[in-house]
Amino acid sequence: MKNIKNHKDPANIIKDSVKKERDTRLTLGKDEIIRGFNSYSEILKNAKVIETDLLRIFVNKEEKPYTDSESGNLSESPLLTNNVKVGFIVARKKVKKAVQRNRIKRLLRESYRINKNMFGTLQNLNLIFSLNDSGYMHFKKMPDEKLYFIEAEMKKASEIIQKYIHRK
Repeated sequence: MKNIKNHKDPANIIKDSVKKERDTRLTLGKDEIIRGFNSYSEILKNAKVIETDLLRIFVNKEEKPYTDSESGNLSESPLLTNNVKVGFIVARKKVKKAVQRNRIKRLLRESYRINKNMFGTLQNLNLIFSLNDSGYMHFKKMPDEKLYFIEAEMKKASEIIQKYIHRK
């Protein structure tokens, strides 16, 4: 039998190309999303509110340790990583149907995912995106709104957040 060391298996070539493609894609991983009621509560409690025409963004740049509510120990918050963590909120009082709430959250997530490179230079920052009252009215009038409209709002929001963070 020949020992072929320089020969590459076609399956490995495909795996390598898929891995490279995955690295270049714009993704929103689980480690970038805020999870859990307590995490949202902590962020909303200490957040600065920034608004655009349709969006309300809660910005929290927190760098101190927090107390773990279950054990009472001071620990490094899982929210405080060296990147931007995001969350998305749509109020049940404003949008009654879950299908519409999920669609709005999906549009917000997709818009952030596509434009997250604008937020990439920031560190230890937590953002929660929601709609303001005019945003809720806009989606009530036009429930089939497309992504490009929210993308424009997301770009405006990133500029405002950059100015706010660098001014601080």
